[in-house]
Amino acid sequence: MSILDMLWHYQEADVMLTALNEEIASSDAHKSFEKLHKALTSYTNKIRSIERLILAKKEEFSELCLRVEGCELEYRDEKEDLELLLNEEECTYAEAAEATKSLENLRDSIAALRKQIFDMLSLLDRSQKEYDTTFEKARKAKRQYDMCGKQCEQVVLEKQPEVDRLKKEIEERGANIPKELLARYAAIKKQYAEPMAKIETNQCSGCHMSLPTTTVRKVAAGTSIVECENCGRILYSGN
Repeated sequence: MSILDMLWHYQEADVMLTALNEEIASSDAHKSFEKLHKALTSYTNKIRSIERLILAKKEEFSELCLRVEGCELEYRDEKEDLELLLNEEECTYAEAAEATKSLENLRDSIAALRKQIFDMLSLLDRSQKEYDTTFEKARKAKRQYDMCGKQCEQVVLEKQPEVDRLKKEIEERGANIPKELLARYAAIKKQYAEPMAKIETNQCSGCHMSLPTTTVRKVAAGTSIVECENCGRILYSGN
């Protein structure tokens, strides 16, 4: 048996293993598992985002409360000062008007801050409700995810003997193939599921490109490794 014959038989086992792994991955259990994994990841990211938002808004809320306390204290002091000013005989209209205006501005600032606090509390309430809803969805998804994971494990367990058999067969078939050729095979496989292609009616069965007669003869001779000039697959005569 030539090196190319051995590599062809190696590919046959390799293709069967790939097909078996794809069969496992395309099972209903695995499809559901992947779908639930994406949903669970999305819920988890959303929960973390809401947690960060709530934490940041609570800090802003605390700062607003401190600002309101400071403004209210300042308002009381200015109000007392205004009352004292109005009782003074030397108080002018301009002084009274300026002090009154300052007090009104301070009162408006307090009202604006209280409005921000009210809006902040509304936002925190909405965020908490969204957090609770998302957390419940994540909890249900996690339960389904765990159940589906067990189903996937069962599918893999049922196929494992065949997987192990094919892996052993691939290892045995590749034992006498030069490592550099197996490395080239693996490199081509990154692009094509089947790195080798038979020559059929003077064409590469992989890309269906017509091959020069000299190439066909060279492959048939089996004295060297020949790749398709078009697709790069390793050509095999099959003789």
